[in-house]
Amino acid sequence: MIGGSALITRISGYLICCLDALVLRRKHPEWARPYKAPMGNILFPLGMIISLWIAVGSCLELPVGGYISLAIFLLIGLVLFVIMNNYRKTKGLTLRTYTPADIEK
Repeated sequence: MIGGSALITRISGYLICCLDALVLRRKHPEWARPYKAPMGNILFPLGMIISLWIAVGSCLELPVGGYISLAIFLLIGLVLFVIMNNYRKTKGLTLRTYTPADIEK
């Protein structure tokens, strides 16, 4: 069932968004934000735990075809990650972090 692997990839994206929001909130508390999630310090970790729970539960229900499609998806992501890292290094590019003030410019 391919639907299970699609759910796992979407839940993984949600988990990463919760992690990013938590890291940015702790790493850059001085940044002005147009919206601040109430109880984010509690809700973001809770969202990550629930995401992991759903992902693991979905993995346990996958048939063999679902594991194959999930592995292909992860392999494509890994290949793209390696290609883009090599491209960035050969071109001498660096990653930039934009602040909310940069968006207004």
